[in-house]
Amino acid sequence: MIGIPRNALKTRADFEMLHQAAVSDQLRPHEVEILRRHWQALVDGRFSYEVDRVLGEEELADGEEPEYRVMADEDGVRTQYRLVESTSSRMVALGFTVQEVETALAELEGK
Repeated sequence: MIGIPRNALKTRADFEMLHQAAVSDQLRPHEVEILRRHWQALVDGRFSYEVDRVLGEEELADGEEPEYRVMADEDGVRTQYRLVESTSSRMVALGFTVQEVETALAELEGK
């Protein structure tokens, strides 16, 4: 295989196959950069906001962004959301751990 086919990274095996190709210098530099962005997206996408609690009118959030975010609806009800590691992220669905993805990113440095 040459390059990264469109929509190629759907399974763990896809990531591992292309990673091996990159590590063994079978991908061009711009293709390695594309692969690196996909790995990074797995790590970055592992967090999501979940409803924490409804805040009073003048009540402050429990912390600063990005850990906490306050949103108001049309009726003025203020809801606090908390940033948490999602158990349904793409990284988890593919069966990767944070350590595995960070190791893959480190292996692509300088390629």
